[in-house]
Amino acid sequence: MMDYYQKIVEKTVANQIPFAAHFELTYRCNINCIHCYCVIDKQRSEMPLETVTRILDELAEMGCLYVAFSGGEIFCRSDLNNILVYAAKKGFAIRLMTNGTLLDRDIVKSIKSIAPIAVEISLYSMKAELHDQITGFPGSYEKTCQSINKLLENNIKVIIKTVFMKQNVYEYLPLKQFCSDHEIKFRYDLTLTPKIDGNKDNLRYRLNAEELLSFLQTNELTNNFPQRRYQPESMLCNAGHNALSISPYGDVFPCVAVKQKMGNLNNSSLNNIWHSDLFAKFRSIRFDDLKICPDCRLLQYCHRCIGESLIEDGDLLGPSTSNCLIAEARSKTLSKERNSC
Repeated sequence: MMDYYQKIVEKTVANQIPFAAHFELTYRCNINCIHCYCVIDKQRSEMPLETVTRILDELAEMGCLYVAFSGGEIFCRSDLNNILVYAAKKGFAIRLMTNGTLLDRDIVKSIKSIAPIAVEISLYSMKAELHDQITGFPGSYEKTCQSINKLLENNIKVIIKTVFMKQNVYEYLPLKQFCSDHEIKFRYDLTLTPKIDGNKDNLRYRLNAEELLSFLQTNELTNNFPQRRYQPESMLCNAGHNALSISPYGDVFPCVAVKQKMGNLNNSSLNNIWHSDLFAKFRSIRFDDLKICPDCRLLQYCHRCIGESLIEDGDLLGPSTSNCLIAEARSKTLSKERNSC
């Protein structure tokens, strides 16, 4: 089954079909997470419902299968249910990304009616006080956990996501146990992303080299970062090849992490942007075009993100500070395991 699916993915890349779209519907949010990268542009307006549905029509015509809706907090949009119902009628496989604090029983019922493949919820700690400290919203832990229970009671697949930083670095095992007890998939990230306006103040919460190494060695997570093998002519990832991202203002990017604007849907069709010279130039980038990475001793331990290189270090083809830190920690962790055998 996986081989068959992989062939489909490879075909979408070869034929430049936007197989997966990440749709940021709003940057508004009812909480204020200390690490959040979203910034509201008060000079611009979110796309209205009619524009969003028009884009969904275009995505369907172009062969898109997966649509992930995120924010900000998607449930801050009063027309969200209309968007989701429309997307479901178009036949998309839908993912919802939410902080889980606004999901009452009626909303959960609406979610169930569109049959999403998953609802992804951010949970930063099993300690209410710590979770609320990170979200900046007293009571958010209780509301989020209540929403998780409501979704599970309605047989809606839930995925718990966590960003580990200085505040919650010791919460891996409690979160993992919670997910195991509820048969929920658990995903975590060690990367903090600068704000989309370039502000890097939130990076002060990032794990430093020593903390990263301690985290990986303590929790025996080496199976979570398989070593990669890059070829000179290989693509860096699927961004822009069979995936794209759309901002609340209609800007189109190769993916949600790569904030290199390819066009705007308020004055152009998605099809024209997708087949533009800008996208073609981006797709032409190969691993051998990178400035330093091909000869780096940490290459096999690095899951390099072209978006991180751009937003944090200002160079699409240069190294990423955060990726380099994590690769170094992975290298030392694996080296210690080999030496202890």
